[in-house]
Amino acid sequence: LYKELNLVKDKENVAVTYFAIAKVYTQLNNLQKAKICLDSGLTISKGNKNVFLLKNKYDALKDYYKTTKDYKSAYEISEKLNATDDSIARIKHIAKFEKMDIQNEFEKQEIKILHLEEKNKLQSQSLSRLQWLIIMALVSVAAMSVFLYFLYKYNQNIKKLN
Repeated sequence: LYKELNLVKDKENVAVTYFAIAKVYTQLNNLQKAKICLDSGLTISKGNKNVFLLKNKYDALKDYYKTTKDYKSAYEISEKLNATDDSIARIKHIAKFEKMDIQNEFEKQEIKILHLEEKNKLQSQSLSRLQWLIIMALVSVAAMSVFLYFLYKYNQNIKKLN
């Protein structure tokens, strides 16, 4: 943990690391070093409202107060820890619902895209049918024109013969 303390750059993670070290010292019953680490973490995290940092802070303090047999402070901190855990659970639920909303919106957009692709496909089929119809009409007009031309020439030849 001390090596990690030298690696982390932002104050939040430094405070979290100090609280973790304090918990270890508390479990080892080295309360003097635990208190130093707690004080360092508290100083660094002063004024920070990040609930995840608060959870680490309250957890370390609760263990420290229980070990020092300051049960009143341990109880007060436990109450704050429970409130923080509730906040974290609320944040996770909100994030879960937001994720579901995003997935739902994504699925709607996918359906919309599929619908538009199908519409484009039908329009292109319709366009190709229209193109074939125009081509057939032009071929028919051309064939009719050729037929009428030959009919006209035939009639002219018959008039000359008569």
